[in-house]
Amino acid sequence: MATTWAMLILIVAVVLVLVFPVGVWLFWWGWRGRPQFGEPRCGKCGYDLRTVSYTDGAPKQCPECGADLGGRGAVRFGTHRRRPAWMIAGAVLAMPLLLAVVVGGGLLSWSYTVRSSVSSSHTAQINNPAANRSKATAQLITDLATTADEPWTWQELERRHDAGNLSPAEVEGAVAALIAHLQARHATAPHSHQPLHWVDTFLQKVRQSGELTDRQLGELYEAFYGPAPEILIRPLARPGQRHRFTVSYERHWNLPGVKLVYALREVRREGQPLPMTDIGSNQHPDERSTTGSGYVRSHVPLDLPPGEYELVFVVDAGVMAERTPFAGRGGMPGQAARWVSPAHVWTYEVPVTVRLVEEGEPIVPVVTDAALGDLSADMLSVERALVRAEEQGVSLHVMLVSEAASPHALSYRVRAELTDGTSLDLGRFLRYGGDRWQQTRAATLPAGWPADVNALDLHFEPDVGPAEQRLDVFEVWGRPHVIRNVPVERYDGDGE
Repeated sequence: MATTWAMLILIVAVVLVLVFPVGVWLFWWGWRGRPQFGEPRCGKCGYDLRTVSYTDGAPKQCPECGADLGGRGAVRFGTHRRRPAWMIAGAVLAMPLLLAVVVGGGLLSWSYTVRSSVSSSHTAQINNPAANRSKATAQLITDLATTADEPWTWQELERRHDAGNLSPAEVEGAVAALIAHLQARHATAPHSHQPLHWVDTFLQKVRQSGELTDRQLGELYEAFYGPAPEILIRPLARPGQRHRFTVSYERHWNLPGVKLVYALREVRREGQPLPMTDIGSNQHPDERSTTGSGYVRSHVPLDLPPGEYELVFVVDAGVMAERTPFAGRGGMPGQAARWVSPAHVWTYEVPVTVRLVEEGEPIVPVVTDAALGDLSADMLSVERALVRAEEQGVSLHVMLVSEAASPHALSYRVRAELTDGTSLDLGRFLRYGGDRWQQTRAATLPAGWPADVNALDLHFEPDVGPAEQRLDVFEVWGRPHVIRNVPVERYDGDGE
């Protein structure tokens, strides 16, 4: 939009400049007027000279005023009559540019006056390099409550630190203001994690000079890396089964010179740790550790009767020097005891409530709200259905497509019904999320495709099985769906 307006203003300016000389010329030509010839008259007094003889020897002075009639322009043989229409047209064409220049100049003058006034009276309240140089250090630290995400205050503090004009107490105050800013940011956006572009150099200098205490460094690390990791676990589970979960920190940025590591120490129920396993085998504790941008996956068995239970996930987090090697099994950071010279270690305890369902109750609820209506064609449709010859019989391939997300995830078993009564199981699928989705379902007919069948019906029956394999799908659409009279392309030899 801004580019469009700029282009429009440029076009208008070019047009005004081009028509301005045309307007000036029209105004001048209208002011000069059209010549009208008539009797000769004295150029000075306007006396009618038709009775005056110009033969040799005759006087060459005006009888009325005595003016010499032999000079250039002394006798007029006509007049110029002005053209008001041309003058008006010229003024209309020339005035817009003149007005634009006058108004624009006035606005620039007013803007300059206002800025000069603001600059002179409020210099101490402006956050820029020139203004910050005149501020007291205490004022700069106070400003960090609103300017911690901007470069100017940090650059001035860094300049004063380099010049030896920043006391340890002032360094501590600046870092305390940064910690408060980070805590406030995480309070409003818990999962937002951004790098500290403007403060990295300042922090690196004061940390290397030893001006920060271990206590404040620890507070800074915990404030920067933010709240507890996210535990992704299904809120419903079946008794006696292993329950999957994922621990995700998703901290992709680090403070200068350090790196974040974390490890899932244990999962407790009623204060007692539960055994954890990988898929099909016991899991070494070091395998439940990673860096800030990684995640941990594991399982806990829940051999308990139906009911609601609270699980507590105990996660150790730590900061170590950037180039420190990992001493855990398989090159992993390992549990906290294996971390090499960590600068700071802290622990999260994250409670999660899980309900074990009654027998026959699904762990992924189905939604059958009639008010939502049936699925539209852009939520689920068939792009193509074809039959082709195989070594053993023929195969049916149905390409499903979804251009728009449905109100809930789709977890279906697909069945193709042919016009001769044949039923083919095309398996199951899960569609969730908002992006375009496409999937092909297939089935084989060893006896071949019926010769007179060129269309089929597709029946979609809700099946929560595929959804149960995902931790981030918590409910599915529970109403059956049918797509009728889907044309079938024949590439099996009989239909060609």
